[in-house]
Amino acid sequence: MDVAAGSDLRLGLLILLNGIVALSAWRFLWRAEDGDWLDRGADGVVLVYLVQYLAVCVPGVMGGLGVVSMGATAVTFSLLMLLVGEFLRGGNRPLTAGWTALGCAGFVVGYVVALAVYYRHLPVISNDALTYHFPAAASWLQSGKLGVFETWFFNPANSYSPLGGSTFIAWLLAPLANDTIASYVQAPAVVGLWFVVARLGREMGLSSAAAALVGVALVTAQPFIRASVLSKDDVFVAMFFVAALAGLSERLAKDRLGPWRVGVALGLMLAMKYTALLGVPMLMLGMGRIGWGWKKWAIVLGCAAGIAGPWYLRNWVEFGNPVFPVEVRVWGHELWRGILSMRVSGKLRSMGEIWRVLTEVDDAMPAAVLVVMVLGWLGFVVMEWKRIWSDRLVRAVAIGPVVGVGLFLWRAPYAEVRFLYPALAIMMVGMGVGIMRVVRNEWAGLGLLSGAAALTALTGLAIGHGMVLLPIGMAVGGLVIAVDAVRRRMEL
Repeated sequence: MDVAAGSDLRLGLLILLNGIVALSAWRFLWRAEDGDWLDRGADGVVLVYLVQYLAVCVPGVMGGLGVVSMGATAVTFSLLMLLVGEFLRGGNRPLTAGWTALGCAGFVVGYVVALAVYYRHLPVISNDALTYHFPAAASWLQSGKLGVFETWFFNPANSYSPLGGSTFIAWLLAPLANDTIASYVQAPAVVGLWFVVARLGREMGLSSAAAALVGVALVTAQPFIRASVLSKDDVFVAMFFVAALAGLSERLAKDRLGPWRVGVALGLMLAMKYTALLGVPMLMLGMGRIGWGWKKWAIVLGCAAGIAGPWYLRNWVEFGNPVFPVEVRVWGHELWRGILSMRVSGKLRSMGEIWRVLTEVDDAMPAAVLVVMVLGWLGFVVMEWKRIWSDRLVRAVAIGPVVGVGLFLWRAPYAEVRFLYPALAIMMVGMGVGIMRVVRNEWAGLGLLSGAAALTALTGLAIGHGMVLLPIGMAVGGLVIAVDAVRRRMEL
């Protein structure tokens, strides 16, 4: 067999494995839950990544990690989903995402794919990917087991941190035996982020069209769209965070998958990296008065502990510190001993420096986009002020960004916007709800959201041109809404 034929066979194997997992997840969710394709897509992306994670971790813990064991584990879990699904029956599916949401989904997929094709010859360039994300995955595959990958020359915290992102890299790396596709490990996560953000927006009261446009406005913004071609794990943290938060809504918390949905998303979020812990306080804002008994909370905690716990348990058993080598102090007293003391970045000491980090560096949010987002979110806070203490999602979206930014300024070890991804995600949802509440007209609100989505998409790769492109974005948004209005009128 020549090299080209072997490569085609390996690529076919990768496509087949992912196809089996995705179709099994879709079939399971079709039988297990109410809702429409947007709901199943939001749950499906989390379920697919759960299977990928387990397909690497289960044989890796047993010392038999390889292409065959990964594939066998993935197929086993896929068959298990199909088997369980046969005993379930979905109820009514009252929500209909509609053509506008479908068009937004297609646009996001096309945008990400086009970007990946454009940068297809770009090698792995980010420091984190070169120093531990890819080397850790390669080391696991070579040794056949998950182990500590020493990176003392760079940052020893990465040696002991949860490395869920590297498990996803190993999933893409092993069948092909090269990094051709693994380099774009976050590209599908950007699409997944659109699904969960659109779902959160809809659980906040937005129409499917408005929620879909909010999702586009987020994932095409510069921090996220640039991350789609970087081999990191920050988009995964944001996606699993939003998935867990959306699962706390009144509707989703009551269905049969309620606690499982939240527990799996929380576990995967905490399995990504230590800094994912910064998202827990924001998530806790949405957990009040949810009405779950101890059994459902046990499911949540059990799923989270089963998925993410082994990373922290290993450190606790070996070093007496679950977040080793980082020392943890509470009110000046040492709680867990470590060899590193995390200090806030020196670039976050003044308002001028903070503004530059947020709007001018490589992964920053363009100033025009940030201003529009913050103003819309403030409108949401003002309009929904009376519901902050009675509605858990309103509380999380209103207060969460403040908590997230505060934790970033207080404890962020690096002055990089990627640590704010969860806060930016829910702030964008708040912007969408705020615009619709302030305008109080569906068509005018959709026009403004279309403009916001066009603004972020057009400035995603061209920082500094936001105000120039804003009128263009508004015109494009108005045209989209006008075409959709004509279509609906013809259907009537």
